[in-house]
Amino acid sequence: FYRKKISIPYNKIIYMVAAADVSKEYKNFIEEYNIGKDKQISVLYAHHVYKRFKHDVDLSAFKYPPSKKVKKFLSLNRRWREHRVMLVSLLSERNLIKDGFVSLGIMHDEKEKAQSVLLSDEMINGYLKIKSNLPLQIDDVDLTINQFQMNSLPILFYQQSCFSLVSSTMALQTQEPSVGFTEKEIKPMLAIHPFIIWNRPGVLKHLQNMGFLTFQPWFDESYDNEFDDIKRLEKIIDEVDRLCSYSFEDWEKILQEMKPVLDHNYNRLINYTADHCYFNSDLKKLLYYVN
Repeated sequence: FYRKKISIPYNKIIYMVAAADVSKEYKNFIEEYNIGKDKQISVLYAHHVYKRFKHDVDLSAFKYPPSKKVKKFLSLNRRWREHRVMLVSLLSERNLIKDGFVSLGIMHDEKEKAQSVLLSDEMINGYLKIKSNLPLQIDDVDLTINQFQMNSLPILFYQQSCFSLVSSTMALQTQEPSVGFTEKEIKPMLAIHPFIIWNRPGVLKHLQNMGFLTFQPWFDESYDNEFDDIKRLEKIIDEVDRLCSYSFEDWEKILQEMKPVLDHNYNRLINYTADHCYFNSDLKKLLYYVN
């Protein structure tokens, strides 16, 4: 209908999307459907999420003094999704939940449905260990709604833990083929926290391409190259297990060594949005980057 009314040439259409590897996915789409050059549009990755926190957050809250660590890691899994149930179930089976601040928003009437997504005996066994304690709640936010805004960021838990185990919005091939970023990946950067990310493969590589630093050699980041979802998750759990074996004295030294990386990511993040975000921006800026 709109094609008949407006007749916009394909080469004048720009599709902006939050999938970090949109160019690769569009190339696959072109090849699969044999789309000729005359019918191809331009695709553009828009780093929109970083814009949202530039002006409406009191950044001084994240420049906190060194605090006593009481847990090894923080893992916020508030609204449950298939991959988050898998993650927390494996943490449970490996007896790692005791080492972290771990949330999982499975309400009482959702327990059977959540259990049905698990793909291995290890996951099921771990889930059964925590089932009677669900939902897992570490703060007073409502776990049934999307806690996007920064006022739901529990800064105390960042202060009192050594690293973040980030559970992204999507992590499985069946959920989403592309890497995508939301507030979940940037919260540990604001909180000056090292991180492991349970997302699609290549998430760390995309962050590096955007100028951020990750945590090799302190962390084994080979999971980022693993395309098999379950193997990637197992690598992540193995690494969390290894990192939890360090004493708090060890972690004090590690975090001191990481400080230049943590400071770089914080500064990169709070200064990144003005020049690299298209959403909520003006047309001149968009056209500048497109050209």
